[in-house]
Amino acid sequence: MRTRIWVICILSGLVFAVGLYFLQSSKNAKYAITFFPLDETFFFTDATTNLDNFQDNLLNWTTLSSSEKPVYLRQDVSLLYENGFFKGIQSKWEQDQQIINLKHPVPLHNTAVFEAISFHHGEIHQPSNDITSIQKMTFDKIYMHKNNQSFEPLSKKDERIAIIDQEKQERLKKSWNKWISEHDIDQSEYTVIPLTNLADYEDNPLPGLSVEQSRATIGKLWEGLYKEYILRLKEKKNEGKSHAMPLILLSKDSSHIYILFELDGQQQILLQKIPNVDSSTNPP
Repeated sequence: MRTRIWVICILSGLVFAVGLYFLQSSKNAKYAITFFPLDETFFFTDATTNLDNFQDNLLNWTTLSSSEKPVYLRQDVSLLYENGFFKGIQSKWEQDQQIINLKHPVPLHNTAVFEAISFHHGEIHQPSNDITSIQKMTFDKIYMHKNNQSFEPLSKKDERIAIIDQEKQERLKKSWNKWISEHDIDQSEYTVIPLTNLADYEDNPLPGLSVEQSRATIGKLWEGLYKEYILRLKEKKNEGKSHAMPLILLSKDSSHIYILFELDGQQQILLQKIPNVDSSTNPP
């Protein structure tokens, strides 16, 4: 009798554990960004990222995206960096919606350059049971003076801008060179792309890639980045240790990319194979 009770308890525990696993898996799937074949008949009607001087001591950081019509799952994420180092994250997912609005005030303290990059994503479930997706990147940048007023460069040789940019680059290169050295990567074999510069390839293909390859590579890149970097930042609720923005290394032979980043002092590296033209039309 006692043995029977123990067997029942063990089985009940296994059922509970399996149920908990599937519940957790379902939850993680819901919050994930997943790259599916891009839908050429569907599009975003609007997508923007904006940084502006909202009021004294505050920077207004907003993103907006709107799809042509409601889709099964809409998700946006925006990352903010101050002088190249992590400052904050915003993200939101909505089911059967077409508009996502994100807004967050950021306290200002020092003369700095702020950069925000956003990824707007939609998952479309077709009547045929096929799944397609839409995606778009947006970006904004603003220089803030210590008196909490924004300013535009007076010229390409504006000394205020040059000083801020030089200090930012020196700090970033120190971190990036350390990561590259630790992973024994030959930098000469790669095109180096800071994360916020990825927005430059929204309308242009990545170096050495076709338009189709580039779009698929960017979609899969954000899928991996979301799972391994963004979700962990969200769990910390912006309270984690500041770190240099991630660095993307695109191999010059167009075979793969590395994504290098650091969280809580721990270096991370993601490897992503670059799809050929045919595989870019198939689900991962």
